[in-house]
Amino acid sequence: MKIKTNTLEIEFNIDAIERDFAFIRLKRDAKGGWKGAYQLDRLIGDDYKADAVLYAYSSYAYAMFRRPVDTYELISRIRKDEDFSEDAVIEAKPRALRTESDGCICEAWLARILINSLASSRSRYKEFHYCNLTGTLLIVPSPGGKNKDYIDAFEVALDRDYLLNVEVKRHRTLYSIQNDPKVNRSALNRKPKYVLHEGTGTLRRLLPRDPKPDPKRTYIRMGLNSKRAHVHFIDFSSCTAYDRSRAGVLHHVLDSIQEHLSEYMSVKLRVLDRPHTIELRETILKKPEHLRSRLDG
Repeated sequence: MKIKTNTLEIEFNIDAIERDFAFIRLKRDAKGGWKGAYQLDRLIGDDYKADAVLYAYSSYAYAMFRRPVDTYELISRIRKDEDFSEDAVIEAKPRALRTESDGCICEAWLARILINSLASSRSRYKEFHYCNLTGTLLIVPSPGGKNKDYIDAFEVALDRDYLLNVEVKRHRTLYSIQNDPKVNRSALNRKPKYVLHEGTGTLRRLLPRDPKPDPKRTYIRMGLNSKRAHVHFIDFSSCTAYDRSRAGVLHHVLDSIQEHLSEYMSVKLRVLDRPHTIELRETILKKPEHLRSRLDG
């Protein structure tokens, strides 16, 4: 029996990628790196018009631009921008595998920024809206349900081991949070804020220069007290239920990769040919580490 996994096997077409895109790497040594930094969303906007931005962790972030673009002029303009005055910006060459080159974007990170660029493509799934927000890919489902105080969106991320993850991230309206006495006000002010665009169904980062927003249309990533955002991994009760399950979203993302990115990378799901089974001789495992010790042999 063969079992498909959500680990991707990827072959890059580096020539096609270099032909159509240019990449830059931004380094920020300050504490926290680029976490929550509005500058990443500025790169997506009208000032620089990046096709995609990627930030996962550490001090590095990456941006991808569609050619034709004067990379030298672009980097010079970013270096002169006060918002990036303390950051190091260089060109990054796309590579299938990591090399000694200090300025490359490669392996899973190259695939991830290409996947983030789906936010700049028109999805044929009208019930889902792709957003590249603060370096991550977020999929916002069309409005549904009675509760207008929050949106449960799907964050799609490829980790360094090529595992494609879909997680549910709750975004609450600023209006509902302001009326919550348990919320720390200073922490709230530091969190990124996003505005829902009703015409496209997408979220857009609220930038410092933007006018004061409507709190009922402004969203912040934050959970409800004692209520965890949850969506079934798979739900076959109806076509709509399947589409809105995490497996359904994963299916849509893989379809979109095939439709929009097949010229740049070939993607297959890794298959397990023979499931590995372990006999458990103990009926009770009281702690997670007990199971891990059995799996490790």
